Amino acid sequence: MIRRYISKIISASLLALTFAAPVHAKRPGPPEVFKIMGDSPALASVIFPLKEAFQSENKMQLLVIEETTPLTGLQEADRGIGDALVVAMPFDELNRLAADSGMIRRNKSLTQFSVLVNEVSYKVIVNPANPVSKLSAKELRRIFSGRYKDWDDVDGTKGPVSIVWGEWSTGASWVLASTVMDDEPIIKNMVRAESISEIIAKVAQDPRAIGIVPTSGLTPAVKALETPELKIEGPIILVTVGFPTSKHFQLMKLIKGEGQRLVGY
Repeated sequence: MIRRYISKIISASLLALTFAAPVHAKRPGPPEVFKIMGDSPALASVIFPLKEAFQSENKMQLLVIEETTPLTGLQEADRGIGDALVVAMPFDELNRLAADSGMIRRNKSLTQFSVLVNEVSYKVIVNPANPVSKLSAKELRRIFSGRYKDWDDVDGTKGPVSIVWGEWSTGASWVLASTVMDDEPIIKNMVRAESISEIIAKVAQDPRAIGIVPTSGLTPAVKALETPELKIEGPIILVTVGFPTSKHFQLMKLIKGEGQRLVGY
């Protein structure tokens, strides 16, 4: 009788322990963060355009911790700052510049790189009905600064110029500023678009429109003008100290896959 009673008590105790909530439940840790630094062209053409897609797909914050020169970025990466460095420069040239500068690198032998994209080129686009076929650097500067407001300023059909611009066109902004703008600011009064495809769609719908998109995004719906070369020289590389981690591979996977359509935006 006593033995049966004790057995019931033990069984009840085990059942209570099985369903009881733990006293010290493990709290989730802070969200993972991918910390990147880089030079202006690499950040503008690759990292900023892909940031939102990367964060959404990987449930991880992509944090740009510094905009820097390639040499300063390499030195800081060697010291363990950040998870990766992105630069628009061949790895051999980066190493040569570091050697020429006398930079001391404790982790040089552990430094690796991956090519994200070879280069990013751009085209200025107009509606196919627009008779203008080419624009000089001076004409581009005056259109995108707002000094030329009518198409007859560049021997086109009279009518106001309508600039279509992406909400996140950091790559286009950088390439224009570095090649043709000559320190003049890009006009702020523009028709806004939320993607490369929307820039093309709005230019295709408006005979007065003009825009700039990565060459990879061109479609027959618009006409590409003959202009001075608009390009971010590459390759754009991802530099790591030590073997790349899952963070780096997730970024590379995005760029080689769905993210291709965002590169240069």
